[in-house]
Amino acid sequence: MTSDAMFDDPRERTVARLRTRSAGVACNTQSVRQRILLSVVGVVALCGAFLIGQEFSSRTATTTAPATHPAISVPLLREDFTPLPCSQLTTIGLEGCAEHQILRLDAGINTLRKYVFTTLRTSAPRNDFVDAEIAWTAYRSSSCRGEAAIYQGGTLAPVVFANCLVRSNRRHLTALREFAAQLSAH
Repeated sequence: MTSDAMFDDPRERTVARLRTRSAGVACNTQSVRQRILLSVVGVVALCGAFLIGQEFSSRTATTTAPATHPAISVPLLREDFTPLPCSQLTTIGLEGCAEHQILRLDAGINTLRKYVFTTLRTSAPRNDFVDAEIAWTAYRSSSCRGEAAIYQGGTLAPVVFANCLVRSNRRHLTALREFAAQLSAH
């Protein structure tokens, strides 16, 4: 800080005041730069987490045959991932093990879907069945994304998501078996 009494010349006093103010501005500029840098880092981190979440959530099954199509057909599960190698030693390996289970269970679901669809002889029950299966697939994906969201951004998120799909597929396979048995009894 400067004292006006220290300077005899008013010009020296003005220069000293400007230097004091500019030092404060430099300090404030550095603080602003740090805030901007932290904001940019935060935005980049959020964008990265969002993109990882998008990639993760895009790894869901799709079904064919929309219910509004005049010539309806069996909606088959088709996963849009290439299964990773299975290993109990890494998170990627655990995800791979779950993916292999998903594909096996999908094949069983698809087989039962074909059986049920062909067993239903008229278009009204077939349409209802197709609508229900498409809705179940959407529910399964959304439900598992919600379960895995707790771990979003972490390496465990895809494992939790895949294991959720396995559990959902197992339950649905059981329900389809029961439905197919009821149809066979009639």
